[in-house]
Amino acid sequence: RQPPQELRPCLARGAPLVARRSPRSASAAAAMAHHRRSCRHLVLAVWLLLRRMVGAADGEAFNGRPVLDVFFYRAMPSSSINKWRVENMDMASTGGVTKYVHTEVIAESIIGSPERETRKYHIDAIAKYPMKIKNPSSVTASSSSIVTQVHFGPFVTYDYGVATNLQTQTMIEEYGSFVGVQSQYDPRWPHSTPYFWFSVTGWC
Repeated sequence: RQPPQELRPCLARGAPLVARRSPRSASAAAAMAHHRRSCRHLVLAVWLLLRRMVGAADGEAFNGRPVLDVFFYRAMPSSSINKWRVENMDMASTGGVTKYVHTEVIAESIIGSPERETRKYHIDAIAKYPMKIKNPSSVTASSSSIVTQVHFGPFVTYDYGVATNLQTQTMIEEYGSFVGVQSQYDPRWPHSTPYFWFSVTGWC
């Protein structure tokens, strides 16, 4: 292989082979170094900004309440599981969803026609959803008029993705999206452990 054209005279004279940068390559390297320093400074600035935002969210915006890691359950058609986003719907604890199934879904001879061929809302499955919940401070503050069970807002009744109670629609307009809760009791489903229904708002 022949050496590069610009090195041939040096090799012919027996001069030592020394790599020298052209003025153009030196300026390009300096520009690249400046670009890398700028990127590092930008990453640091973004990291500090995010850290400050998270601190504000944990303090002022969310009133210092922790993120709750819970499981919600929903009785629904198996064909609809993971078909839509989890929003504008009602869910429940394990006891709450079991109570719903036994008192409103499979009680055909009590609440529905005994001759019907499908269950209420075509329910044939119970879906389990891992949830992280942190309601806004406007909902959970001690001075809030709608705070329920410390970490939640009031329960909102949804049917086919629509809040059917006009009063709760007004709450959503005023406070925005929130997760609501309702403690359940039914003599038809006596249970020693408290059970709940939950509501999840979303884009309307």
